[in-house]
Amino acid sequence: MESKKKILLMSNILVLLSSSLFLRTGSTYIENTPSTTVIQSKDLSEWWWTDIELLSDMSSGHSYNPCILIDESENIHIVWVDQTNDLLSSGTDSDIFYMVWTSATESWSSLELISSESTGNSRTPKLAIDAQGVVHVVCKMRWII
Repeated sequence: MESKKKILLMSNILVLLSSSLFLRTGSTYIENTPSTTVIQSKDLSEWWWTDIELLSDMSSGHSYNPCILIDESENIHIVWVDQTNDLLSSGTDSDIFYMVWTSATESWSSLELISSESTGNSRTPKLAIDAQGVVHVVCKMRWII
């Protein structure tokens, strides 16, 4: 049941960041590559939805391109692009921000600026976790010289 709560919390976060909502009673995931085809389906008709949770009210610009990852400890890691000028001293370009929900404390971390070194817009953040459980963030960065 705890895993369902975390998945639902993740869903609500995506709704906040993407500003769109699409509800249905079933979900199908299909991955098709040259060597494999994976189809996973879940019945969502008996799921319940948690309240929407505002992660940060510091942004006055657009937030988009969220990426979410759940680690082995069931912590929820999230990165996204924000276009707010000078949010956390980020400058006037779009930047990547990060937060983590820690399952042990059931709380969110403070907002963290990831892409502070670029002088141009940062885009398309992605999360990955290595064999040691370390979370990595990658993104496209534009440098203005």
